[in-house]
Amino acid sequence: MSEGPKRAASRERILDAAYHIGKTHGLDAVLRSTVARQAGVSDAHVSTAYKGMDGLISEVISRALVTKNPRILIGAIDKRHPLVQDLNLADMLRSLMKAVK
Repeated sequence: MSEGPKRAASRERILDAAYHIGKTHGLDAVLRSTVARQAGVSDAHVSTAYKGMDGLISEVISRALVTKNPRILIGAIDKRHPLVQDLNLADMLRSLMKAVK
């Protein structure tokens, strides 16, 4: 069963807000209340839309891996997030080097 257009748009606003916060202030600044305020949704909706903050953070890191965002990637590496645990050091450095070019 696919999600409706309103729900999908809401999830995208939440992810956009969380990504922007992470890109601007670092991964530690991606807090439920801050994301909710920026996305224009309730705190509870942030949690349910991504099955908790871990799910949202994983999506933010996934987007950062695609966009090569150094601030978010460094935060993910520092926290040893599961999405970056399988990357070896050389791959991480290559990602960061591409990001800062």
